[in-house]
Amino acid sequence: MGVGDVNDIHHYPEPRAPEAEENRAIVLGEFGGLGLMVKDHMWQAENWGYEKMESAEALLIKYENFYREVFRLVKDPGLSAVVYTQTTDVETETNGLMTYDRFEVKMGIENIARAHAGYFAPGLKSELTQFIDSYEVDLTSPAGEPEIFYSLEGLDPDKNSSKFTAPFKISKSTRLKSVAVFPDGTKSRISEFRLEKVEPKKASEAKINPGLEYSFFEGAWEMLPDFSLEKPVRKGISPKIDLEPSRGREFDFGMKFSGFLNVPVTGVYLIYLSSDDGGRLIIDGEQIIDYDGIHGMGEKKAAIALETGLHPIEFTYFQHLGGRGLKLSWESGQIPKEEISAKFFGH
Repeated sequence: MGVGDVNDIHHYPEPRAPEAEENRAIVLGEFGGLGLMVKDHMWQAENWGYEKMESAEALLIKYENFYREVFRLVKDPGLSAVVYTQTTDVETETNGLMTYDRFEVKMGIENIARAHAGYFAPGLKSELTQFIDSYEVDLTSPAGEPEIFYSLEGLDPDKNSSKFTAPFKISKSTRLKSVAVFPDGTKSRISEFRLEKVEPKKASEAKINPGLEYSFFEGAWEMLPDFSLEKPVRKGISPKIDLEPSRGREFDFGMKFSGFLNVPVTGVYLIYLSSDDGGRLIIDGEQIIDYDGIHGMGEKKAAIALETGLHPIEFTYFQHLGGRGLKLSWESGQIPKEEISAKFFGH
């Protein structure tokens, strides 16, 4: 409201910061909410998180990435404090650092302490971990100027392992492990990446028209239904995958898009689905993203290797109550991250 000593915002799931002010501290009073259910340690089977994680490892990687961003925001624009959601699971909310019964610390106490102190495990500069011909390995640790040691073929690295000094190339699948050793002697956890050489999916031969075929449904769902059993309210052609076919209906609807994705250059593509609520993406008959269920606006991504040309695509989506949002983006070695525009779709 422009008064008091603190300007506080809430943002889920990733961290953000208010604009710097001369006379008030800027604070991120709520963020995170990454959900992970632990069997036999929940209040009940039905559970919820701002973004559901599939494993403790995936949770830890994302948690570290969030705190990397927190450290960056401390430097610019000058973030003074953060509050992570949340210390423990609370009834149906499974987004705690600890389980509801306080029996397990999901990511391990030491790993959480390292993240809060800025002792991050090395990461890859590129989010892509698949390649067609060769892959340039570029390791990074954004805090503390540590030395980075690595090993290939899944061996645990130590100070006697190869020291990372410059990007290098590999031409076959391998398990890369790395560790950061900080100036005070503290070691990060060991990070592990499966770098996989893959064959691109073959393109289809077809003559297409612009846009995607879509069907629009009305109904209240908490999970994606089988739309083949639902009667569409209307059908039509949409230039791209977005909320436009909903025509102003704010909630309780679903959509199904189908057609082709016209890939401009052979390569490995990282596909991003940002949605509120559930969505599911299938390319070339392979389900690559499942972001089903009721959740706030969030993002999931997956990689797929595609040959230049046309690839069948199918996308289903539903919106229940609350916020709404839908965007499909991609990036590759040739394309920076951007929304997939209408020129790349056809039917």
